[in-house]
Amino acid sequence: MTAGPADQEEFDRAHALWKGGRHAEAALLLEDLTQRHSDNAGLFSALGVCRFEAGAYGPARLALERALALDPDQGIAAYNLAHLLLLEGDEERGFQLYERRWASFQRPSWHPSSDLAWDGQALDGTLLVLAEQGFGDMIQFARFLPLATRRCRRLLLAVPPELKRLLAGVDGVAEVIVSGQALPAFNRFVMMTSLPYRLRAFGQDRPQPPYLPLPAPMALPGSGFKVGLVWAGRAAHAEDRLRSLTPEHLAPLLAVEEVDFFSLQLGQGAAPAGMTDLAPHLGDFMDTAAALAGLDLLISADSAPAHLAGALGRPVWTFVTYVPDWRWGLGLCESAWYPSMRLLRQESPGDWGAPIVKAAQNLEKLIHP
Repeated sequence: MTAGPADQEEFDRAHALWKGGRHAEAALLLEDLTQRHSDNAGLFSALGVCRFEAGAYGPARLALERALALDPDQGIAAYNLAHLLLLEGDEERGFQLYERRWASFQRPSWHPSSDLAWDGQALDGTLLVLAEQGFGDMIQFARFLPLATRRCRRLLLAVPPELKRLLAGVDGVAEVIVSGQALPAFNRFVMMTSLPYRLRAFGQDRPQPPYLPLPAPMALPGSGFKVGLVWAGRAAHAEDRLRSLTPEHLAPLLAVEEVDFFSLQLGQGAAPAGMTDLAPHLGDFMDTAAALAGLDLLISADSAPAHLAGALGRPVWTFVTYVPDWRWGLGLCESAWYPSMRLLRQESPGDWGAPIVKAAQNLEKLIHP
């Protein structure tokens, strides 16, 4: 914001309203500012993001497009427009814009020089794929690794230690190293989330689950229908307060009879009463995969175990926020990325009541048809 003091004060007020969850009031102030400063890309970018977070997708797209028309280097506008386009199903343009995400985020110091970036063409040499973002993203985009192996002589993969054993079993991956350790020799590298754009693998052309190895099932106690529960994502995630539930939310589910419940929740202390705590047995995601292999169903917040169940082709019901993460699309109960997943969406912002009741009703019908 580079206008006068009065405009800056109005922008600051709009920003405070926005961050306080009062998006409609904030948008009105930002709209007034864009009318007075119609050449200010930053204001249109802010207005677009504010509208996006309120679920006003059409107006958000118009504002973000305007910001980029005024300033093609407006990184925040490009990043958010990419997410919006992906949410609406425009994967080709969405992933193209998503290539600009590093304008808004700093690469880790151990990443190679961008001069060595792979363009997706056939490579007679070694390709290094670098995992990025959250565990769920890494699991979701691991589906593209076998496609990438067909365009290089040898493929190396760098991932966090929690994923090393699991992703070592992906077809064509020659070696898995731990992110941040010394890199072996390679010719070109690519970020994992760039794979669909570099491979031009969109929509029906992308690989479908199962694409991860299913280990032997973990032996689980009980004689009933076995349901795993995850109610929260990692607290470090920027949107965790929106996507996560609390154990108290699960009461209608736990009331369903003839079900053995198992907690796959990590980082939340001991599991609440009514479920068996598997956390002590989950050292990495291969262990989590073994637990999922032993379950009949996973019911989860938007979290890495939900992605893992989908990638393994295991039945999973996932709770989705009113303004969803881009990968869950709009309105549908099915997931375009995971055929074995069903989506339970909030009907109003912040209210988990309806999707929890629906999950309990669906579970009751499944157990007692």
